[in-house]
Amino acid sequence: NGRHALTAPNTVANVYRNAKVRIKSPAAAPTLTSCSGDNFAIRPASLSFAVTDADRTTAGTGRTLNNNTIAGTTVHNAGRPFTITATAYNGAGTPAITTNYDGSPTAVVTSCGGNGDACTATTGTLTPGAWSAAAGTVATTTASYDDAGALTLQLQDTTYATVDAGDGGGTQTISSTAADAGRFVPAHFAVSINSPAFAAACGAGAFTYVGQAFSYTTAPVITVTAQDASNATTTRYAGTLWRITDASLTGKTYAAATGTLATTGLPGTDPVIAGGAGTGTLTFGSGSGLLFSRSAPAAPFEADIGLSINVIDADGVAYASNPVSF
Repeated sequence: NGRHALTAPNTVANVYRNAKVRIKSPAAAPTLTSCSGDNFAIRPASLSFAVTDADRTTAGTGRTLNNNTIAGTTVHNAGRPFTITATAYNGAGTPAITTNYDGSPTAVVTSCGGNGDACTATTGTLTPGAWSAAAGTVATTTASYDDAGALTLQLQDTTYATVDAGDGGGTQTISSTAADAGRFVPAHFAVSINSPAFAAACGAGAFTYVGQAFSYTTAPVITVTAQDASNATTTRYAGTLWRITDASLTGKTYAAATGTLATTGLPGTDPVIAGGAGTGTLTFGSGSGLLFSRSAPAAPFEADIGLSINVIDADGVAYASNPVSF
């Protein structure tokens, strides 16, 4: 009836953005040649990918960024570049790399949910950056994520087969399987401090005797903001992802300009730490009081006391100009 079935299989192992079929007949000494009227794409069947870095601030391939737990020590700073490498495969029984593939996948980011305790309920923004292609593998060394925690990532290429956009059927998208990526941490902390004040123990005279305990009327407070490399607040630095602890804060020092200061009355746990949504406070207490030790008689002096501490968390995220000093 004017129809002829071509000998199967008619397979193409590689990929092409824009293809046509040319048919000649008869096979031995063709006298008829015809080209298909409809351009079409031969696209990869799937993508596979890996998320890697050289270290927490630099792109590279030395480490795999697939840590979705708080306990995991592999972390990468928010807003700093890392590497995504994606390889395209055909649909053969034993899939082979489609060496012509040179697409630019997009990143689809979702919550990794209960996969690990570093997963966040919502996610920030992952920017893939520019892709370079070679022999069926595309890579970017300028990918970045702007917040804290772990996430689930899937790559999708919706543009490689755009020549088929009018054909319907939803077959134009090339997808990878989804995989967890992380853990991302703030790049640094920003801090601000208030103006603490002491209360005079002898209120009527507005003074305190040497050897007499005194305390704060305005306690020292450090306000800490977790930020990415562009100084935007990493709002998901909260809950278990808030990693500033009494153990991580180091170098707390009180120093008096005059006299010998005794700090044995300070609280055992100090400062009090409160944090959420990327911002928190470190509030210092005076406990049963500070006091200047009595020795030889001394002329009256101002209680000029310095307080300093290194603001750093359990992942090594720090304030760049540590220590913070009052």
